[in-house]
Amino acid sequence: MAVARSRQIQGRLDAAETDGLIEAYREGLTVRELAVKFGIERRTASAHLRRRGVPMRQRGLSPAQKDQARALREQGWSYGRIGDKFGIDAATARYHILRAQPGQGHPR
Repeated sequence: MAVARSRQIQGRLDAAETDGLIEAYREGLTVRELAVKFGIERRTASAHLRRRGVPMRQRGLSPAQKDQARALREQGWSYGRIGDKFGIDAATARYHILRAQPGQGHPR
């Protein structure tokens, strides 16, 4: 018996929508927020920005933010809550916190 697959509908942006995406990014929205707003994948939003030559903001956390994230984790904050605070996902928060701990290699 064949199993029906659902087709993924790819949201394509026209030139005006891409202009809106770029404007929203320049106004401070994160790539993740752009993806939600425009109904596209995060990587697609980044690709639109790169193709138009838009300088990308820093990804991940700065050293000071990593220290703060580690302190928040020690206070009992979840990775998800820390991620929300810094505009990153929980896995990225976990990665940076575990990477910064002495004796820790790449988190798995």
